[in-house]
Amino acid sequence: MKTRIAVILVAVLFLQGCGLKFWYNRLDWVVPWYVDDFVELTEPQEQRLEDLLVRQTQWHRQQELPKYVAFLEVVRQDITDGTVVENYYLRRLQMSSFYETLVAQMAPQLSQLMISLNESQMESLLKNLKEQDQDLLKERAEESAEERVEQIYQNIKDSIEDWTGRLTTEQRQVVKQWASKIEDTTQLRMAYRQEWREAVLIEYQLAKVDDNHRAFEDLIINADQFQSSQLKQAYRQNAVTGEQYISEIFSMLTDKQRKRLVYRIDQYIEDFNDLINDQ
Repeated sequence: MKTRIAVILVAVLFLQGCGLKFWYNRLDWVVPWYVDDFVELTEPQEQRLEDLLVRQTQWHRQQELPKYVAFLEVVRQDITDGTVVENYYLRRLQMSSFYETLVAQMAPQLSQLMISLNESQMESLLKNLKEQDQDLLKERAEESAEERVEQIYQNIKDSIEDWTGRLTTEQRQVVKQWASKIEDTTQLRMAYRQEWREAVLIEYQLAKVDDNHRAFEDLIINADQFQSSQLKQAYRQNAVTGEQYISEIFSMLTDKQRKRLVYRIDQYIEDFNDLINDQ
């Protein structure tokens, strides 16, 4: 489970149209369904997870969604004022803080739920997480360098076009250059996840003895403590590369694409406001 539950919450926030509101209001059954792929919970544990999600979704609706609305309104103003490039780094930090706040809020209850797993459940959870990573490693090993770059290109292109509409030929060429510059972090990320899983098992065993959840919470909140210096450097470099190419692509947007971008932002603002009022 870990921060994967928080990832689901973030992913739901960026679904298109009515999908966002539909799935946001049903997280209490979407997340347990996802978790079931990794570990089979008992009925009391499932109820505990559902209760956790109901409470945290209500907190998120009241406390965080208004911040998202304010953030998007500022981004929209950046577009109007032509200050997207100069404010890009600050906006990226703000988005990261939203995720960190979400993880920190959920960590205490999530850690209690994970510690409530019996040994067989914890073994199953860690085993399934490991197998998922091994499957990804196998896929990457079977890919050529050209195939990897093409997949990255398609992912970036699709993400941008969701906001701007179809990219021009020149813009797609810039995205291809961007994709070719991204460092592959697969091996480093898998090593990081393996270290995290090993730490989870140790802290789980200790918590079962002394009933101290603080160290386990720290594994959820500060999971990046297990990232190697090489992985952190690769992340930083990819972020710098991303900022460079996003700035270039933004400068190339047509009037039609800019209008589409503002329209998409307004859609999210409207959806978030609807969710805030739907209490």
